[in-house]
Amino acid sequence: MKHLQQWLWVACRTRALNVLREQNKPVRVFDNEMLDIMQPFWETRSTYEQHEIFSYLEKCLGRLSAYAREIIHFRYRENLTGQKLADALGRKCESVYVALSRVHRTLAECIQRQNAIHKK
Repeated sequence: MKHLQQWLWVACRTRALNVLREQNKPVRVFDNEMLDIMQPFWETRSTYEQHEIFSYLEKCLGRLSAYAREIIHFRYRENLTGQKLADALGRKCESVYVALSRVHRTLAECIQRQNAIHKK
């Protein structure tokens, strides 16, 4: 589960930086080193907020295809990476990497939708 938390942090951080870049305005943003320093502070958010995010994640995981859930299982439950992950899934490493990226993007979008629905 720790890997999934780390991925969520990276996904949120990357999305925030992309939004700022897409605005095409001269915006001063924290550099990566500063964001790394600030991460422990953000990790201390209230347990309610964390519970909310994990609740969204649970719903979104349930909506994934069987293959996508299998990828998540082997990657985060079995802690497999690279060729070992590809071997467990019976696929080429490149195919698994692309599929995992798509699953991550799907989960991130789903969590964002869940959050938007519940913030209304």
